[in-house]
Amino acid sequence: MALIVTPGALAKRAEFYFQLSAMIRAGLPLIKALETLQRKPPGPGYAAQIERILHHLQQGSSFAESLAHVGKWISPFDQALLEAGERSGRLDQCFKTLASYYEASARRIRDVISKLLYPVGLLHFALLIFPVDRLVAVVKDGDTSGYLSQKLGVFLPAYLIALIAIKLLQSQRFAIWRAFIERILGLVPFVGGARQALALGRLTASLEALINAGVGIIEAWELAGEASGSPRLNGIIKKWRPLIESGAHTPGDLLARSSGFPSTFASIYQSGEISGQIDDALLRLRDYYDEESKRKLDVFTKMLVTCVILGVMLTVGYFIISFYGNLFKGMSDTLNDLQM
Repeated sequence: MALIVTPGALAKRAEFYFQLSAMIRAGLPLIKALETLQRKPPGPGYAAQIERILHHLQQGSSFAESLAHVGKWISPFDQALLEAGERSGRLDQCFKTLASYYEASARRIRDVISKLLYPVGLLHFALLIFPVDRLVAVVKDGDTSGYLSQKLGVFLPAYLIALIAIKLLQSQRFAIWRAFIERILGLVPFVGGARQALALGRLTASLEALINAGVGIIEAWELAGEASGSPRLNGIIKKWRPLIESGAHTPGDLLARSSGFPSTFASIYQSGEISGQIDDALLRLRDYYDEESKRKLDVFTKMLVTCVILGVMLTVGYFIISFYGNLFKGMSDTLNDLQM
């Protein structure tokens, strides 16, 4: 597994599944398709993992059993979807579904990054300029080492904290930490709403893919909860199994009773459940929450840019006032000395 799950890594996973789907649809057996990909893998590390899968397939194991031997390289979501596809004879369709899923995930992350580039870049620019006396020391005294050491003292800890936070948020471990971060982000205007919308979008996309592949409704909901990336939603869903197995409630009933899901989500899902059109309901929910996350992220980005620009302007104003204040004070002291 990569240290940080990047859009590039998700795009490579999408390419891996897309090529498998295309080759199997063209009539190539699964083993031959994997051997072809092993010779020209979509990314580093793929050849070794494909070799392990091939080894177990050639020993007579099923595809699902072979995937179990690559550990965390294949997520539980992928394993469940592919196992269902193998059982139903729709493995090529499941590969295509996973390719679309990972491509959409990569696109979401790229979209978030592109929206944050400008405010983050502006913040970096401000931190490089201020405090101004460091730049003045570089120009007047050539104190480059002092300037660089001060900037490294600011940027290195910030980058380290950001990398650790991203890794912890992407990891399936440290559930308490991830839940704490989710609660904190929920208090930030628009960020909490955007994060919830992103989680609900991932959940509905995963749920739709799993149900279409033939995964049981309980297992599909649990795997979709894990794929959502939200510890809160995942925790709520994990409590549903005994209630659904008893036959006393359906997922739609439990959604309506849960405070963790928006009423809009519960209403649309329940309508699809009652009418027997869950697939259509999930597609509508996925599109709705994708748009909602983009809208809220746009608002947050504009607010962040405004705050950074305002902060820079106030800081510049402070230094200008301080400069002229010191200048006039120095002139006044000089005049007083001359008069004495």
